[in-house]
Amino acid sequence: MVTCNSDLKKRYNYKSILTNPIEHNKDNFTYIVHGIMQNDPKTLQMKLSRILSSDSHYRASLIGRRPELSRTHIFGKLGIIINPTKNGQIRIAWPFDIGSPNKGDDELRKFVRKYDLWLRRRSPEELLTGPLYNELIIRGNNDTNQMLGIAITDSINRNNKRIDFLHNFLRKEYGRELPIVVIPNQNSNYDPIVVGKMRNDKEVAFNSPMDFPFVEDTCEISESSLIPNQ
Repeated sequence: MVTCNSDLKKRYNYKSILTNPIEHNKDNFTYIVHGIMQNDPKTLQMKLSRILSSDSHYRASLIGRRPELSRTHIFGKLGIIINPTKNGQIRIAWPFDIGSPNKGDDELRKFVRKYDLWLRRRSPEELLTGPLYNELIIRGNNDTNQMLGIAITDSINRNNKRIDFLHNFLRKEYGRELPIVVIPNQNSNYDPIVVGKMRNDKEVAFNSPMDFPFVEDTCEISESSLIPNQ
């Protein structure tokens, strides 16, 4: 495995740019958010078991707002703010929705093993300046401290029972009293026709290792690096 030099480590250090939701600033924040579309107990338990298992993977988005940018698209209207224990848990980081499989953890694991070796990572800045959704695929870790907060879009009523349900579930199951932060809703700009065409165009590049010009700018990943927490 080729060792990254210090400049590349800095460029691809996703954790270094994340902010703390306890000190949320609505005009200056950067979070990794695992979106929650359904928050019934069974679905939540499944999602959280992926976040907290080194044998599993889960999807998330990098969002942020600063004076020069605003990229706050998440899947759904609420989600869990995550700070992975290690940068190496982030196996894929791509500046659009790559349409990864949603048929269970085995399929997602196969997807990661296939594309991880093609160095499918872009820098945090590239993800935050992409067209709409970006997609991270992250390996789980059993550290409950990596769950930092709950993000909700400003389009959802703060009294919505789904928010309290998620908040109370995390407190009861994991003893975490997490802050709730409100982020601007950009999901209203989501046009499935435009996004579908964009995904189709971009997947050509994503699915072809010969069409990936950023290998020289990234840290080479060997097969052995797929073990947890590398």
